[in-house]
Amino acid sequence: GASGALLLSRLPADGSYLADLLPGFLLLGVGGGLAAAGVMITAMSGAGHDDAGLVSGLTNTSHELSIALTLPVLSTIAVSQSGLGGLGPLAAGTKASALTDGITSAFQAAAVIAVAGVVVAATLLRRSDVIAGASPMHMHH
Repeated sequence: GASGALLLSRLPADGSYLADLLPGFLLLGVGGGLAAAGVMITAMSGAGHDDAGLVSGLTNTSHELSIALTLPVLSTIAVSQSGLGGLGPLAAGTKASALTDGITSAFQAAAVIAVAGVVVAATLLRRSDVIAGASPMHMHH
């Protein structure tokens, strides 16, 4: 995910979708998907049948809250770094380079946040925290 955000932080104002956006979006998607799966597997590894719903709900709620808290921060960075400021519709003469400056700053911040998440996970999560013999939960038919 951080790699995708870093690629997107280098967008030119006159870039193309295939060459400049798609590679970063693909990396963001793959990174986000792998991270979400890893978080869910880690969270559910020690949950028993009685607690599986609670653990799953708390994990998904944490995920949604992190998005709800991060997106406004990134949006604020994008607006403040674009030099456009203020609320409301953009003026007709708004330069693409000003918008691109703001958006690339937000992607730089997103990359920093993603790397910080990796550092926190690598520092705090230990194999010894997983219950020995824990197996993934299976859905009942």
